Amino acid sequence: MANNKVTRLARRQDIKKKLLDGWDTNALKCFIVNNYGFADRLAYREIRRARAYVGSLFTEGKDHLIASHLMRYELIYKELFGLGLRLLSMKALRQKEDMLGIGGNLTETSVRVNNLTVGGGVLDGFDRGLLPAVKRDRLSFLLDSVKPPPPS
Repeated sequence: MANNKVTRLARRQDIKKKLLDGWDTNALKCFIVNNYGFADRLAYREIRRARAYVGSLFTEGKDHLIASHLMRYELIYKELFGLGLRLLSMKALRQKEDMLGIGGNLTETSVRVNNLTVGGGVLDGFDRGLLPAVKRDRLSFLLDSVKPPPPS
């Protein structure tokens, strides 16, 4: 019994390796049929199983990469915000939102350096009244935080 399990695991590892090496489905099916004596239907089942496993590896790696980048953007945002660099901190926050797919259609904030007038920050064709009150207040706060104080 243990020998069958070891053989099955070795066979599946072999199929996964060939799949990662770029073998196409037909060549892999022929390999399985010729080397392991499987019928076509069973060979395709093994290929599907191997593809599902390999796909899960890429999904886990992608999820880990996104999570680590989100954490870095959050640290950058907090650091810049703490230094009083509001415009740069908002760009870091925008990158984080884009990565999450919740960035919306905000225009880029522009700054005229000579008198620190901030432009942009307006939602293109979007009625803020459609947002729930909490999100509308948060959006107003974020947009107001990138504007300099009025001249005294």
